[in-house]
Amino acid sequence: LDRIESKCDNVRRLLSDSHGNWEETCYWLLAHYFGGKANSFPFELMARATEQKLLARWRDRPQRIEAILMGQAGLLDGYFDDEYPRQLQEDYDALRQGAKLTPIAGYLWKFFRMRPYSFPTLRISQFAQLVCRSQNLFSQLLDTSNAADIQKLFSVKASPYWDNHFQFDKPSPGMEKKVGDSFVDLLIINAWVPLLFEYGNQHGLQNYKDQAVDILEQIKPEDNQILRQWRKAGITPKNAAQSQALLQLHGKYCSQHLCLQCQIGYHCLVKK
Repeated sequence: LDRIESKCDNVRRLLSDSHGNWEETCYWLLAHYFGGKANSFPFELMARATEQKLLARWRDRPQRIEAILMGQAGLLDGYFDDEYPRQLQEDYDALRQGAKLTPIAGYLWKFFRMRPYSFPTLRISQFAQLVCRSQNLFSQLLDTSNAADIQKLFSVKASPYWDNHFQFDKPSPGMEKKVGDSFVDLLIINAWVPLLFEYGNQHGLQNYKDQAVDILEQIKPEDNQILRQWRKAGITPKNAAQSQALLQLHGKYCSQHLCLQCQIGYHCLVKK
């Protein structure tokens, strides 16, 4: 609960900027975490610069949505050899003036020292597919208490062009570019669960706060360096709720050497 509360700070920031619009906040928050640690900032900027109403108009045209997002990301500047990015350019240019679109600076995106599967080009295409398959996403998720259904909704893949590309005009071995299960789980843990919890907070609805925790308990625990240290110490989380708790303990107490302020640390020291 302490960790969820700490993540709600970001929710409140976006909610304030959207003037209390939960659908807009959900859209921005998912964009923020779609970018991962390296590209969360430009991804959020891209979403803020692109109104949902515009994207909703083209929900039945996935290529048009991808064109808008790639253009707004500042990634359609210059000359391309491949037909697909040229088509995206044409689509974006056709909409740009009428919709008064202003792209963000393309140099904000990070590609260097990143796994190709995390490249912003792929993530934007995958995000475009999420936009296409969801309408009133926040309301849709609010009525979904089953983690498997949320995972299914977030399990999107990039458009066919990216099956053999990671960047425009740079062919790669053919493979479907679908988001991984662990990435989907992180989206739920970092974006949806805090948003749902804060919605319950602000409306005094305990059932939504309980639902947020219940969703975490339905998800597999994360696997990272900190949690591997916990496992070596003989403590193995059974679900994401427990792994999140262990990450919070490590960040708030262990790494700060605040053993005496931690009930577990205090118990261990007194026992000795």
